[in-house]
Amino acid sequence: MNTLVPSRRAPSLRRALTQGVDALAANRSALFLTLLAFAGLLRCINLGDWNYEVDDQYFSLVGHRMLAGDILYVDIFDRKGPALYLTYMVLAGIWGSVISYQLAGTLCVALAAYGIARIAALLVGAGEGLVAGAVYCALVVAYGGANGQTPVFYNPLMVACAWCIITRLDLLRAGKIDSRVMTGFACAGLALTFKMSAAIEGCYFGLFSLALMFRSGVPLRRTLARGVLLCLLGLLPMLGATAWYWAAGYFPEFWQALVTSNFDRAYPPTGERLGRILIFARYMAAPLLLAVWGWSSIKQRNEADAAATFMLGWLITANLAVLVFPTIYTHYLLPILPPPVHLRCGCIS
Repeated sequence: MNTLVPSRRAPSLRRALTQGVDALAANRSALFLTLLAFAGLLRCINLGDWNYEVDDQYFSLVGHRMLAGDILYVDIFDRKGPALYLTYMVLAGIWGSVISYQLAGTLCVALAAYGIARIAALLVGAGEGLVAGAVYCALVVAYGGANGQTPVFYNPLMVACAWCIITRLDLLRAGKIDSRVMTGFACAGLALTFKMSAAIEGCYFGLFSLALMFRSGVPLRRTLARGVLLCLLGLLPMLGATAWYWAAGYFPEFWQALVTSNFDRAYPPTGERLGRILIFARYMAAPLLLAVWGWSSIKQRNEADAAATFMLGWLITANLAVLVFPTIYTHYLLPILPPPVHLRCGCIS
């Protein structure tokens, strides 16, 4: 009579695979190169295609015109921040082909994915972090960011700020800041010069950090002084751009482009906006539910409690930042991908 003996090969293979992934994720250089290769593989089908998205075409046009001497907001107009067009101008100077910003976008996606992997490793483990980074690379393509959309370029800056805060939670609880925290807020400020909506997430980062410092018992005046310093670091890049336009005599054009025009422009009717919000909900329902599940799982294990709470707050804030727009397009969802990607890892660890 034959008896069935459970095979040990499958568990051994699974264990070996897990160990291999963990070893790869623990090597920072290998982790980044793996994510860069994966991002490139997902995005290579669009390489050289001018017709992926009209926004990218226009950003590239502005970059080329600035390279030829046009002044942004004065000779050629848009509502995005100056850093976006300076980026496209530099890329046009390096190589005039569409491939230049497509490759730059791939690099930025890999950088954001790397930061996501490092944060997720703090929450749940190195192997899960690698998965989180890979998921981000895939979702960016699925959500309309396979070329050079604005969040593709500034998401790495927001992820960098989040990492700087999460890795300094104990310091913030003691009412202190250091060069890493300050660098993080400078990154968030630079993101603001790509798109003004990044200010909403930046404000959340600031309020979260300030709340931790307030609870430290450090004298109120000292805490407020450190909060003001972080705020100034976040505003510094935009203040620098404002000062340049003021000195050049073009401040009215600068103000009209970034502020006034957003109130004067025509927007879709309420019914169409509600329809797009429903599409938004359909796209994000599963990721958000998995993110909350992951957060709950992390909380139950009492692992990285404050970090998980910070990520959940970022998730909520990023969604609110999208909902305040009078209109919503699929690629507007790109900034909300990093926080749920981190938290979803709690479901698989």
